[in-house]
Amino acid sequence: MLHRWRNWLGRKLPAIGSCFFDSILWEFPARLNEDGLSRGERPAALTFDDGPHPESTPQILKLLARKNLLATFFVCGERAEAHPELVHAIIDHGHQLGNHSYSHPDAWKLPSTQIIADLDRSAAVIEQISGQSLLWYRPPYGHFTMATIRWARRSRQRIVMWNHLPPDYDSRLPHAEIIRLGRSALPQYPLICLHDNAATAEAGRCDAVLAPLIDDWLEAGLQFCLLPQEAAFRQSLSAPEMTVEPGGETT
Repeated sequence: MLHRWRNWLGRKLPAIGSCFFDSILWEFPARLNEDGLSRGERPAALTFDDGPHPESTPQILKLLARKNLLATFFVCGERAEAHPELVHAIIDHGHQLGNHSYSHPDAWKLPSTQIIADLDRSAAVIEQISGQSLLWYRPPYGHFTMATIRWARRSRQRIVMWNHLPPDYDSRLPHAEIIRLGRSALPQYPLICLHDNAATAEAGRCDAVLAPLIDDWLEAGLQFCLLPQEAAFRQSLSAPEMTVEPGGETT
Protein backbone atom coordinates (compact mmCIF):
# COMPACT_ATOMS: atom_id res chain seq x y z
CA MET A 1 0.00 0.00 0.00
CA LEU A 2 2.81 2.44 0.90
CA HIS A 3 4.53 1.93 -2.45
CA ARG A 4 1.27 2.47 -4.37
CA TRP A 5 0.66 5.67 -2.39
CA ARG A 6 4.15 6.99 -3.14
CA ASN A 7 3.78 6.30 -6.85
CA TRP A 8 0.33 7.92 -6.91
CA LEU A 9 1.72 10.97 -5.13
CA GLY A 10 4.64 11.10 -7.56
CA ARG A 11 2.20 11.21 -10.48
CA LYS A 12 0.09 13.97 -8.90
CA LEU A 13 2.90 16.22 -7.64
CA PRO A 14 4.04 17.57 -11.05
CA ALA A 15 0.73 19.34 -11.67
CA ILE A 16 0.70 20.76 -8.14
CA GLY A 17 4.41 21.46 -7.73
CA SER A 18 4.82 23.20 -11.06
CA CYS A 19 2.28 25.82 -9.94
CA PHE A 20 4.56 26.89 -7.09
CA PHE A 21 8.05 25.70 -8.07
CA ASP A 22 8.25 26.03 -11.85
CA SER A 23 12.07 26.01 -11.90
CA ILE A 24 11.98 22.39 -10.72
CA LEU A 25 11.76 19.62 -13.30
CA TRP A 26 8.78 17.45 -12.36
CA GLU A 27 8.33 15.36 -15.51
CA PHE A 28 10.24 14.71 -18.70
CA PRO A 29 10.27 17.95 -20.77
CA ALA A 30 8.64 16.37 -23.82
CA ARG A 31 8.42 19.56 -25.85
CA LEU A 32 12.18 19.45 -26.45
CA ASN A 33 12.21 15.91 -27.78
CA GLU A 34 9.00 15.40 -29.75
CA ASP A 35 10.57 16.09 -33.14
CA GLY A 36 11.67 12.91 -34.84
CA LEU A 37 9.67 10.53 -32.64
CA SER A 38 7.78 7.73 -34.35
CA ARG A 39 4.03 7.43 -33.95
CA GLY A 40 3.19 6.07 -30.51
CA GLU A 41 6.60 6.86 -28.98
CA ARG A 42 6.80 8.87 -25.78
CA PRO A 43 9.99 10.60 -24.62
CA ALA A 44 11.11 9.57 -21.14
CA ALA A 45 14.16 9.60 -18.88
CA LEU A 46 15.79 6.81 -16.90
CA THR A 47 17.52 8.09 -13.77
CA PHE A 48 19.45 6.23 -11.07
CA ASP A 49 20.01 7.58 -7.54
CA ASP A 50 22.52 6.84 -4.76
CA GLY A 51 25.55 5.47 -6.65
CA PRO A 52 28.11 4.70 -7.60
CA HIS A 53 28.04 1.25 -6.03
CA PRO A 54 30.79 -1.34 -6.68
CA GLU A 55 28.30 -4.12 -7.40
CA SER A 56 25.17 -2.50 -8.82
CA THR A 57 26.76 0.18 -11.04
CA PRO A 58 28.63 -2.28 -13.30
CA GLN A 59 25.48 -4.42 -13.60
CA ILE A 60 23.36 -1.42 -14.59
CA LEU A 61 25.96 -0.18 -17.08
CA LYS A 62 26.15 -3.58 -18.75
CA LEU A 63 22.36 -3.80 -19.04
CA LEU A 64 22.03 -0.29 -20.47
CA ALA A 65 24.79 -1.01 -22.99
CA ARG A 66 23.01 -4.20 -24.01
CA LYS A 67 19.77 -2.27 -24.53
CA ASN A 68 21.59 0.66 -26.20
CA LEU A 69 20.07 3.13 -23.72
CA LEU A 70 21.39 6.24 -21.96
CA ALA A 71 20.51 7.38 -18.44
CA THR A 72 21.25 10.03 -15.83
CA PHE A 73 23.08 8.89 -12.68
CA PHE A 74 22.51 11.08 -9.62
CA VAL A 75 25.62 10.23 -7.64
CA CYS A 76 26.60 10.96 -4.05
CA GLY A 77 29.92 12.73 -3.55
CA GLU A 78 30.99 10.42 -0.72
CA ARG A 79 30.47 7.35 -2.91
CA ALA A 80 32.08 9.04 -5.92
CA GLU A 81 35.20 9.67 -3.80
CA ALA A 82 35.26 6.00 -2.82
CA HIS A 83 34.79 4.76 -6.40
CA PRO A 84 36.08 7.37 -8.88
CA GLU A 85 36.65 4.63 -11.47
CA LEU A 86 32.89 4.02 -11.56
CA VAL A 87 32.20 7.72 -12.13
CA HIS A 88 34.52 7.54 -15.13
CA ALA A 89 32.81 4.34 -16.30
CA ILE A 90 29.43 6.10 -16.22
CA ILE A 91 30.80 8.94 -18.35
CA ASP A 92 32.67 6.59 -20.71
CA HIS A 93 29.40 4.76 -21.44
CA GLY A 94 27.86 8.08 -22.55
CA HIS A 95 25.64 8.60 -19.53
CA GLN A 96 24.95 11.84 -17.67
CA LEU A 97 25.92 12.77 -14.12
CA GLY A 98 23.77 14.58 -11.58
CA ASN A 99 24.30 15.70 -7.99
CA HIS A 100 22.58 13.71 -5.22
CA SER A 101 24.37 15.38 -2.26
CA TYR A 102 27.57 14.26 -0.55
CA SER A 103 26.29 12.07 2.32
CA HIS A 104 22.57 11.72 1.44
CA PRO A 105 21.18 13.91 4.27
CA ASP A 106 17.49 14.74 4.71
CA ALA A 107 17.01 18.48 4.09
CA TRP A 108 13.84 18.46 6.20
CA LYS A 109 15.66 17.21 9.30
CA LEU A 110 18.93 19.15 9.41
CA PRO A 111 19.88 22.86 9.56
CA SER A 112 20.10 24.59 6.19
CA THR A 113 23.75 25.48 6.78
CA GLN A 114 24.62 21.80 7.14
CA ILE A 115 22.68 20.83 4.01
CA ILE A 116 24.26 23.61 1.92
CA ALA A 117 27.76 22.67 3.09
CA ASP A 118 27.04 19.07 2.10
CA LEU A 119 25.85 20.16 -1.36
CA ASP A 120 28.87 22.40 -1.90
CA ARG A 121 31.17 19.54 -0.98
CA SER A 122 29.35 17.12 -3.26
CA ALA A 123 29.44 19.44 -6.25
CA ALA A 124 33.17 20.10 -5.80
CA VAL A 125 33.99 16.39 -5.46
CA ILE A 126 31.91 15.18 -8.41
CA GLU A 127 33.08 17.96 -10.72
CA GLN A 128 36.73 17.38 -9.75
CA ILE A 129 36.48 13.64 -10.43
CA SER A 130 34.45 13.94 -13.63
CA GLY A 131 35.94 17.11 -15.07
CA GLN A 132 32.39 18.18 -15.91
CA SER A 133 30.10 20.92 -14.65
CA LEU A 134 26.97 19.57 -12.98
CA LEU A 135 23.63 20.70 -14.42
CA TRP A 136 21.18 18.62 -12.37
CA TYR A 137 20.52 18.10 -8.66
CA ARG A 138 18.10 15.59 -7.13
CA PRO A 139 17.51 16.10 -3.41
CA PRO A 140 17.66 12.91 -1.32
CA TYR A 141 14.14 11.64 -0.55
CA GLY A 142 12.82 14.38 -2.83
CA HIS A 143 13.04 16.78 0.14
CA PHE A 144 13.84 20.29 -1.03
CA THR A 145 13.54 23.57 0.88
CA MET A 146 13.76 27.22 -0.07
CA ALA A 147 17.42 27.13 1.00
CA THR A 148 18.20 24.26 -1.39
CA ILE A 149 16.21 25.95 -4.18
CA ARG A 150 18.32 29.10 -3.71
CA TRP A 151 21.48 26.99 -3.63
CA ALA A 152 20.50 25.28 -6.89
CA ARG A 153 19.95 28.67 -8.55
CA ARG A 154 23.34 29.97 -7.41
CA SER A 155 25.05 26.76 -8.48
CA ARG A 156 23.25 26.60 -11.84
CA GLN A 157 21.97 23.12 -11.05
CA ARG A 158 18.33 22.51 -11.81
CA ILE A 159 16.40 20.43 -9.26
CA VAL A 160 15.00 17.23 -10.77
CA MET A 161 12.16 15.28 -9.18
CA TRP A 162 10.31 12.30 -10.78
CA ASN A 163 6.82 11.09 -11.63
CA HIS A 164 7.37 7.32 -11.60
CA LEU A 165 9.04 5.48 -8.71
CA PRO A 166 9.24 1.68 -8.93
CA PRO A 167 10.13 0.37 -5.42
CA ASP A 168 13.44 -1.19 -6.45
CA TYR A 169 14.96 0.41 -3.33
CA ASP A 170 13.01 -1.99 -1.06
CA SER A 171 15.06 -5.18 -0.68
CA ARG A 172 12.16 -6.84 1.17
CA LEU A 173 9.88 -6.84 -1.87
CA PRO A 174 9.82 -9.87 -4.17
CA HIS A 175 10.92 -9.26 -7.75
CA ALA A 176 7.43 -9.87 -9.15
CA GLU A 177 5.91 -7.15 -6.94
CA ILE A 178 8.52 -4.55 -7.97
CA ILE A 179 7.87 -5.38 -11.63
CA ARG A 180 4.10 -5.18 -11.17
CA LEU A 181 4.32 -1.75 -9.53
CA GLY A 182 6.89 -0.55 -12.06
CA ARG A 183 4.58 -1.48 -14.94
CA SER A 184 1.53 0.22 -13.47
CA ALA A 185 0.20 3.66 -14.25
CA LEU A 186 2.99 5.12 -16.36
CA PRO A 187 2.57 8.90 -16.74
CA GLN A 188 2.46 10.47 -20.19
CA TYR A 189 6.03 11.79 -20.05
CA PRO A 190 7.83 9.60 -17.51
CA LEU A 191 10.75 10.77 -15.45
CA ILE A 192 11.60 7.43 -13.86
CA CYS A 193 13.53 7.24 -10.59
CA LEU A 194 15.46 4.00 -10.02
CA HIS A 195 18.32 3.19 -7.66
CA ASP A 196 21.98 2.23 -7.81
CA ASN A 197 22.71 1.02 -4.28
CA ALA A 198 23.00 -1.97 -1.97
CA ALA A 199 19.34 -2.93 -2.39
CA THR A 200 19.65 -3.14 -6.17
CA ALA A 201 23.06 -4.86 -5.97
CA GLU A 202 21.47 -8.13 -4.90
CA ALA A 203 22.72 -10.97 -7.10
CA GLY A 204 20.66 -11.27 -10.26
CA ARG A 205 18.29 -8.45 -9.34
CA CYS A 206 19.34 -6.20 -12.22
CA ASP A 207 18.50 -8.83 -14.84
CA ALA A 208 15.49 -10.15 -12.91
CA VAL A 209 13.81 -6.77 -12.28
CA LEU A 210 15.31 -3.92 -14.29
CA ALA A 211 15.67 -5.79 -17.58
CA PRO A 212 12.00 -6.87 -17.84
CA LEU A 213 10.82 -3.44 -16.71
CA ILE A 214 12.87 -1.74 -19.42
CA ASP A 215 11.51 -4.18 -22.00
CA ASP A 216 7.95 -3.42 -20.89
CA TRP A 217 8.55 0.33 -21.01
CA LEU A 218 10.02 0.10 -24.49
CA GLU A 219 7.05 -1.96 -25.64
CA ALA A 220 4.78 0.73 -24.19
CA GLY A 221 6.39 3.21 -26.61
CA LEU A 222 8.84 4.98 -24.30
CA GLN A 223 11.92 6.44 -25.95
CA PHE A 224 14.60 7.05 -23.34
CA CYS A 225 16.58 10.28 -23.65
CA LEU A 226 19.11 12.19 -21.59
CA LEU A 227 17.94 15.28 -19.73
CA PRO A 228 18.25 18.33 -21.99
CA GLN A 229 21.27 20.61 -21.65
CA GLU A 230 20.15 23.49 -23.89
CA ALA A 231 20.79 26.93 -22.43
CA ALA A 232 17.26 28.05 -23.27
CA PHE A 233 15.82 25.26 -21.18
CA ARG A 234 17.89 26.32 -18.18
CA GLN A 235 16.87 29.98 -18.29
CA SER A 236 14.01 29.25 -15.89
CA LEU A 237 16.59 29.08 -13.09
CA SER A 238 16.49 32.88 -12.99
CA ALA A 239 12.69 33.09 -12.83
CA PRO A 240 11.02 34.26 -9.59
CA GLU A 241 9.70 31.50 -7.35
CA MET A 242 6.89 31.50 -4.80
CA THR A 243 8.15 30.87 -1.26
CA VAL A 244 6.00 27.96 -0.26
CA GLU A 245 7.52 24.93 1.45
CA PRO A 246 6.84 21.49 -0.12
CA GLY A 247 3.93 19.77 1.55
CA GLY A 248 4.51 16.05 1.15
CA GLU A 249 7.12 13.30 1.01
CA THR A 250 7.53 11.38 -2.24
CA THR A 251 10.27 8.93 -1.44
